[in-house]
Amino acid sequence: MSELVHVQMLMSKAQVNHFDSYCREKGYRELQLIAQLVRDYLDSETFDPEPDLFGREQQDPGVL
Repeated sequence: MSELVHVQMLMSKAQVNHFDSYCREKGYRELQLIAQLVRDYLDSETFDPEPDLFGREQQDPGVL
């Protein structure tokens, strides 16, 4: 398993209450749902986490 990192976020009290109510009603654990929502969102995007900033083609490390 990859290394886990602690992340914090700010939400209004009303948002927290709404989210807590939703989780209770649906039977979700808050942190697990947040992590799943983030994973699902990032998977749905066409985001390249490591773009080539210099416009170079990817090369085989053995080729100079």
